[in-house]
Amino acid sequence: MNIKTMFKYEEIKQHFLDYVKDNYTNLKEALEDEDLHHKVFNQDIYIIGHYKAEQWLVQDGINHTFDVLKYVMEQEEEELGEIQTKIESAEKLVNNYAYWLGQEIIEEIREEQEKVS
Repeated sequence: MNIKTMFKYEEIKQHFLDYVKDNYTNLKEALEDEDLHHKVFNQDIYIIGHYKAEQWLVQDGINHTFDVLKYVMEQEEEELGEIQTKIESAEKLVNNYAYWLGQEIIEEIREEQEKVS
């Protein structure tokens, strides 16, 4: 799967880059931080508010809730061996989506940086 085609990939990637810009000297320093993913996508909540999350899931009149839910469930199954998270709200779903996609974005950027080095 090409993550660059994932729903709101660019927005989540920009969230990551903004966090790096605001909290690190440069991208290289950020990528050396073993807790980077946790800091960006776990400590720093991506979306706050149920209504805001519900609106975030809709783009151009299309509701992407089930696509996002499917991705979150697949990632948990793959990474944890089972689905552990109870998705009780749009806010929780969006933040879990950003968490998992954010992990892939960071790995993608790390791989790109290694090619440059």
